[in-house]
Amino acid sequence: MADMKKPLDEGSIPSGPIGNMKFVKIENPKNFFDKEKEILNQTIEVVRDAFASPMGFEDVYQHLTIPEKVYLLFNEEKVIGMGSYSQKVFSGIPVLTTDGIAIKEDFQGKGVFNELTNLVLNGERVICLRTQNPHMYLALEKKCKIVYPNENIEIPEALKLVRNEYGNFLNCELDEFGIARKFYGKSLYGKIKFHPRISKLFEQMKMNISAGDALIVTGVR
Repeated sequence: MADMKKPLDEGSIPSGPIGNMKFVKIENPKNFFDKEKEILNQTIEVVRDAFASPMGFEDVYQHLTIPEKVYLLFNEEKVIGMGSYSQKVFSGIPVLTTDGIAIKEDFQGKGVFNELTNLVLNGERVICLRTQNPHMYLALEKKCKIVYPNENIEIPEALKLVRNEYGNFLNCELDEFGIARKFYGKSLYGKIKFHPRISKLFEQMKMNISAGDALIVTGVR
């Protein structure tokens, strides 16, 4: 394993009943993961655990090596999570995009997304992500003043342009709700995630996760 002592100072979540979790920023992700096979394999297993699905090696590898900023979350010496982000400008507005988030199931719901995103933000007020998971919508909702799509407020035109430009960047054709219909061809999750309020919103938009629909969520801090 690589010497992780210095990067472990990057960020941490206070110790508690789940142990002392620390973030590690991965410099030059492709070179790192090509060299550190043990950590790569641990990370792939974490992603598969988080999605309860046998995610393909190449798909996980791309989410680890293509984005601009990649972090791993360690509990002691074991990888328990990953997050990848990019900083873009869409329609003239600086945007932080969440390219991939996966936390081992036992460590979900501990505020990891919030803490990690705080490390990555560089003044951006807009955060975008693509998901099939209502809990990721909820996580962004907790991070932002408002998120779209929203059952009560129509997305402003300026943010719609941002959302659509992000969709174009991802090669997604979006409908009026920001949904890329049948984008994945199936659910990425072994068991479709559920949240009483947000899953209802997904249903109102006729989002079909089993068919592979993916939703662009746009938040304003």
